[in-house]
Amino acid sequence: LMKFEFTVHPNFNFVESFAKHFSLPVKNNSVNFPSHKGEGFIRGVELYPYLKFVIHHYLLKEDFFLTRLPADQENEMLSLVFYNQEIPISTYKNKDEIIRFLKQHEATIQIASSGLSTHAFFPKDTEIHYVVIGIQRKNLKSLLKIPNATNDLLDHITQGDAPFYYCEELTDNIAFELNNLMLVDTDEKLSSLAYQVIIQKILYLLFQKLLRRTGELRYPINKEDAQKITEIRTMILQDMSSPPQLENLAIQAGMSQTKMKKLFKQVYGDSIYQYYQTLRMQKAALLLKQKDFSVTEVGYQLGFSNMSHFSRLFKRYHGSTPKAYTKVG
Repeated sequence: LMKFEFTVHPNFNFVESFAKHFSLPVKNNSVNFPSHKGEGFIRGVELYPYLKFVIHHYLLKEDFFLTRLPADQENEMLSLVFYNQEIPISTYKNKDEIIRFLKQHEATIQIASSGLSTHAFFPKDTEIHYVVIGIQRKNLKSLLKIPNATNDLLDHITQGDAPFYYCEELTDNIAFELNNLMLVDTDEKLSSLAYQVIIQKILYLLFQKLLRRTGELRYPINKEDAQKITEIRTMILQDMSSPPQLENLAIQAGMSQTKMKKLFKQVYGDSIYQYYQTLRMQKAALLLKQKDFSVTEVGYQLGFSNMSHFSRLFKRYHGSTPKAYTKVG
């Protein structure tokens, strides 16, 4: 079991700190895993003093827990965390194993202030694509060129002292850019420019999504509330075959239904039920990409007894029927 805990501040270097903790050599701000731990690398890139990112791309022989501890006080450093999810076909050939993989793995984006902690679990024998972008809040605001008071959420992220925590689902176009980020040849003379172009595209796609969240009040959130809301999402993910029961979720999370619904919508941008439906359609798309699963199997796995209803709902979310999707995908 591997564990690494750290605290973000403007001068923090993740790669050097990680390498020192595990007694690994650093070359060109990259660290490669030795064969007895697995394979792959962690690479840090500083584009500007106020904008840097870290690429995690590895497959380890041990489970790995990564924890960002809260800073003693809020600072200007903002972390954008991207978890990519791809089912490794070579490893998961059994249908039950693929279902378990989908329940345990996330394809999400987290935006959290430095005063809140975040946790990531990377299971052994699983290919990990994980990217963290660090940017100063004032520089993010300058890059986005959004005037004051034009969007409550962006004002909340780019200025003020209140802690915040938001999540978005990872879309195909953002996942595509994350993969491009990992394919950049670091020895190529224009690699820095290539990184800049891709990072700006990722930021554009992310904040394009966030700008769709309008007209919502911002409720105070602390690290305990953020953890509880994350646990609620995990509970929803564990059983996609039936709609979430709000009363049960609130009891398990130790939170009133009113507070739970408000904070969940603030963090994830949608009501619990609508979020469940969106998540269910995303899992359907992932399963349909596996040739072993028929449309009927995917529908039943996700709790649909009426395949016509499944087909209509899938088309509403993805623009094509499940059958047509399998042919394209």
